[in-house]
Amino acid sequence: MIRIALSLFAGVAIALALFWAMHYMISNNQQGLKKTSDVSMVDFVRFKRETKIQSKDRLVPEKPKPKERPVQPKLKVHSAQVKQTDLSDMDMP
Repeated sequence: MIRIALSLFAGVAIALALFWAMHYMISNNQQGLKKTSDVSMVDFVRFKRETKIQSKDRLVPEKPKPKERPVQPKLKVHSAQVKQTDLSDMDMP
């Protein structure tokens, strides 16, 4: 029981501390922004320059003629002998 009460107290204390810290970070303190007369700004403006486009005339190369396929040699295939086995019937429940 003491463990639960201590955990609850610690949780509430941490939550209030976080709330206070966030409130402190966003509070204005009535200071406002300082106005300065010496404001210098830099404009980053990029001017478009006229570019000359050069196009390349590309030609599609002719496809090479396919080579003649070599003649496939005839293979000698031996027939495989399969033994026939007699399977007995099994009585399965």
